[in-house]
Amino acid sequence: MNWTERVVPFHLHPLGFIDAFVRNGAELSELLDRAGISRAMLDLPKAKISYRQLINLFRSGMHLCKRPDLGLRVGRYFDWAYYGLPGLAIQSSTSFKQAALILHRYTCLAQPYYAAYKSRPAYFVDNQQRVTIPVQYFISSELNDEKVFRFELEFRVGLILQLLHHFIDPREGNPRDVEVHLSIPQAFHTGLYEQLAAYDFKFNCKSNRFVLPVAMMRVGEDQMRRAISEHVLQYCGAEMEAMEGGLTCTHRVMALLYEHIPHFLNQTEVANVMGITTRTLARRLQQENTSFTDVLNVVRSEIATYFLESTQLTVPDVAESLGFSDTGNFRQAFKRWTGRSACDFRALPRRQQEGTQLQLQP
Repeated sequence: MNWTERVVPFHLHPLGFIDAFVRNGAELSELLDRAGISRAMLDLPKAKISYRQLINLFRSGMHLCKRPDLGLRVGRYFDWAYYGLPGLAIQSSTSFKQAALILHRYTCLAQPYYAAYKSRPAYFVDNQQRVTIPVQYFISSELNDEKVFRFELEFRVGLILQLLHHFIDPREGNPRDVEVHLSIPQAFHTGLYEQLAAYDFKFNCKSNRFVLPVAMMRVGEDQMRRAISEHVLQYCGAEMEAMEGGLTCTHRVMALLYEHIPHFLNQTEVANVMGITTRTLARRLQQENTSFTDVLNVVRSEIATYFLESTQLTVPDVAESLGFSDTGNFRQAFKRWTGRSACDFRALPRRQQEGTQLQLQP
């Protein structure tokens, strides 16, 4: 990442954070001055800032707002308008599942460097019919700054909670069925956490994630919104295609496989969704030095490694979650994918695990 390159559209996320910080007590002029952002940029709809400036904005907001629960509060009430077109798509979503997928896939339209996540899984489904939604933290991942990390982590937790609050109908889903696993210690601030006591928060966990029943992904399903939702998503797709370095065929296939978890689409089904023939799909993947089987193996490998490194699922449970009827076949496949046995992999430190995962050709 080039921290000084001006790539973040100022009128989207940055302006959303400024709005949120001001609503939580920051004085606008001082906020901008501390972040090194000119007030004149407020009137420049095409202005862009760098990630370094965005981080400085976070630090300025935290200093001026003096709210220990600021990240969670900002996420819970972040205005979707500052996501641009994806925000409109989220607001017109037909279910919690669709809203979560849109948030995951199209955030790069508001912040380009998020493109690294667009072909990664938004969630996982295990053999116990539980959905795991990893809480991604991108901006602070390369910083040695605990305060910025906590702010970003709690901001993203707040965003997901905002979606859940919008879609969960008490008649269809109980918030107590939603577990929020956080790697941070028990919150020293209570405030908003106390208001969110309907959810099951767990601290000092191995990873940051939401765990909820698979049925909850369908809550809020609304056929009345389907036409407008599909219409807005077409515009999102067109903008994504127009982005420099848009999705390759390989990453389109990966995204489709992830979106249909726990069912793994076959090559014919993927080709049908993409509107091309199976032969055309095979040819395009071959031009990118891969095949459908290779892509499927990468997807299965990533799901398997996530379950092994971030959950307490047994190896047989992981095998069943991936559709293997025989645990022995899964063990052989995992050894072929990663060069290590599933048990040996689980025993490795996380950093070494990351180096053993299957990689696709660029």
